[in-house]
Amino acid sequence: MSGALRLLWRYIQDYRAQFALLMIILLVNIGLQVAVPQITRYIIDAANTGVDASILQIAAVSFIALAIVAQVLGVAATYVGEWLSWTATNQLRADLALHCLQLDMTFHNNTTPGKLVERIDTDVLQVAQFFSRFMIIILGNIVLVIAILGVLLVEDWRIGLAMAGFAVFTVWILYRLRNIAVPAVKAFRNSRTELFSTLEEHLAATEDLQANGAFGYVFAKSTQNQQAVETAHTKSQIRSMILGVVAGLTLTLGFAIAFSLGYNLFQNNVITIGVAYLIMSYTILLTNPLRQLSFQIERFQQINANIQRITELFETPNRVINAGTLILPNAAPTLNFDNVNFAYQLDDNTTGDDVLHNITFELPAGKTLGLLGHTGSGKTTLSRLIVRLYDPTSGRVRLNGIDLRDYDLDQLRKKVGIVTQDVQLFRATIRDNLTFFDKNIPDEQLRTIIEQIGLKDWFGTLPQGLDTVLKGDAELSGGQAQLLAFARVFLLNPELVIFDEAVSRLDPITERHIERATTQLLQGCTVIIIAHRLTTIEQADQLLILEDGHVIEQGTPNELRTQITSYFNQLLKVGQGEELV
Repeated sequence: MSGALRLLWRYIQDYRAQFALLMIILLVNIGLQVAVPQITRYIIDAANTGVDASILQIAAVSFIALAIVAQVLGVAATYVGEWLSWTATNQLRADLALHCLQLDMTFHNNTTPGKLVERIDTDVLQVAQFFSRFMIIILGNIVLVIAILGVLLVEDWRIGLAMAGFAVFTVWILYRLRNIAVPAVKAFRNSRTELFSTLEEHLAATEDLQANGAFGYVFAKSTQNQQAVETAHTKSQIRSMILGVVAGLTLTLGFAIAFSLGYNLFQNNVITIGVAYLIMSYTILLTNPLRQLSFQIERFQQINANIQRITELFETPNRVINAGTLILPNAAPTLNFDNVNFAYQLDDNTTGDDVLHNITFELPAGKTLGLLGHTGSGKTTLSRLIVRLYDPTSGRVRLNGIDLRDYDLDQLRKKVGIVTQDVQLFRATIRDNLTFFDKNIPDEQLRTIIEQIGLKDWFGTLPQGLDTVLKGDAELSGGQAQLLAFARVFLLNPELVIFDEAVSRLDPITERHIERATTQLLQGCTVIIIAHRLTTIEQADQLLILEDGHVIEQGTPNELRTQITSYFNQLLKVGQGEELV
């Protein structure tokens, strides 16, 4: 419970006024609930003593008025509590999403989007529902129980002590059973996460699954996941029911105690019939919050599992730490790799085999490096180290002679642009897709970039220009999407640019147009071009050829071309434009 309270307070402390209002409403409502049975007791005893009927009428009207006010305050408390809990947990959801976005690529490689959706949305949804009930049911009912026991002690110390003992016994036994279902509930949540992960994976691969007729595998895998969810859910429900059964037995005991004591005291003329009614009324009023508290303890077992998963996600460390403070100057930098080795972290927190081995080279400021190699040779991995999506296992990557880790990470990534083969477009306007939702970039600058990269004719067909809403990738060809990715980078005005198979989707004519545009737009920039095709790196000042994570050749194109035994020379003999396959 302490963990839940810390999490709750962390997100409602910015809404202290609303929380104070909620507490006032709850306290007033509880006072009314305690006062209403007192009026009923008075009516019963007054009727037995022959009090004037007008006084009984006043008491009856007061009873009705207080009951109505109590109901209105109950609705108001529910509204304020729901608003407060959802406002706070929406911020929790945003913080979780931001934390995940800031984690290094090792985490995202080992965690599917389906798992993240389940943990960020479903777990937080459960916590939001609990918090709303916590503030209304748990806090309110705890105060109500204390108030009722206090009134019973005033009425008769024997009844007060007996019911206090019953309440303590009930809370104790429910507390002892509070964690009985937590492991089973956590297993159920994890099985749901696996199910959503599998569904996300299959939906993303719908085209390939349809083309290759892999529905049998998909059906078998989904059935297996669903059976695991069903089994885990059954176990969690059975364990949760144990607490409900125990709660029912203890509450029955409470009725027996109240009825026996009230009857004996009335028979011995210690209390009036009105007080006997009052005792039974307060017992009923007492058992209701105890029953609700028991259900919330049962509910808390499930929420505890959600909170554990949220806490685990918050505590997931970022392997790429932003501890630098330096800012890269507004000029093309010199890039150095000094004996760099790199291995990916696996999902079991072990390190795989090195995929880069002792990479050492220097790319002078304003020069272009052509990076060649077979698929899997380490080209893309090398480029990801430059933008610090990963950090080297050993060795250093430097810009202007300074380790990348000494630069402020956010500022570094603003100075290093990257265009990849895979382009992510959002269901948003052309403007937002180009600027990543930055409203400070003027429209005229966007139109100029669109024209320079060769999308003027396509842009002219859009009915609403920059305000045209794209519905993902479906509306554009692969080449058009690739050109929009070029435009994004040019808008950043970076000092170092990486093209990772960036023209693979373009036809030769468009590719030549892009080459002319990049030559103009990236004058004075340091550039890295990763390619399979030799024609793509014709403009490079230097070449670096990788094989299985090792540098097998480096030098200027002319140097490597004139070396008869060089790997690059052998590729040229095969034929210009041949792919490295």
